[in-house]
Amino acid sequence: MPAEVLRAPLALKLSLPGETTTVIAIGDLPNPKLAADLTGGLAASVHPHGPLAKLTTVKSFAYTLRRMVRELSEDGFPGSAAELTRTVLGAFWLRSHYLVEYRARTILRAFDTRHQALAEPVRRMVFGTNYTRPTLNGPLPPYAPAEWNRLIDLCKQEVRRLREEQRWSHSPRTDKIRQPVAGTRRTGPG
Repeated sequence: MPAEVLRAPLALKLSLPGETTTVIAIGDLPNPKLAADLTGGLAASVHPHGPLAKLTTVKSFAYTLRRMVRELSEDGFPGSAAELTRTVLGAFWLRSHYLVEYRARTILRAFDTRHQALAEPVRRMVFGTNYTRPTLNGPLPPYAPAEWNRLIDLCKQEVRRLREEQRWSHSPRTDKIRQPVAGTRRTGPG
């Protein structure tokens, strides 16, 4: 098995393609039942059973797992993953950014696929549409007039250079030999 849960202390042992066996410590978290369930989901998300095939990616998912357990414990949630409710998950996802929600969903999906332990309303929510969306950078700021003038001047300069190069290469010469344009090949005589 490429990933397994170690119980004392809670950790994830991995064997990823092209990497040495690694142990990622999950740590002593305030809700050990939830931490163990989510670590099992993380183990089920590792290649070849799941999409996680790089150590850095698995570490980012472990960070999200720890964050989720800590924040839900601060909110007063004492239960296991099977006891999660729509309200608890919704509140967590609404205050999180897109990647945290995506990683938490991936872990919970793998956990539920393996154990079928989530309540049906929570399962529909976990396998449903994301609450948050990725932040798009939006359009770049427009060019200032000086930048436009510089671009126009550079374009005009390049067009003039190419026109002169073309005129020179196609001009008739006394020896009737035309010079090829740079980057082209000659296909016939003179």
